[in-house]
Amino acid sequence: MDTEAIAEEIVGIRNRLDEMKAQVEGSAGADADDERIQLEERLLYLQDQLSAHGTDDAVDQPGGSDTLRFVPPA
Repeated sequence: MDTEAIAEEIVGIRNRLDEMKAQVEGSAGADADDERIQLEERLLYLQDQLSAHGTDDAVDQPGGSDTLRFVPPA
């Protein structure tokens, strides 16, 4: 995943989180809470990936850069 794709997904997640905050609190129930938690986790993951992109941190991960990794859906 390149930095532009990561940045675009981060913007999309932030926009969705802003929409959720604008809704009346508690009106959507537990499903909205679950979605918010998943979005926040995905946002943190993407921010870590973006900050590691182009640094030695990305290479130091087990398996190297050619290893496939599970990325949870947003």
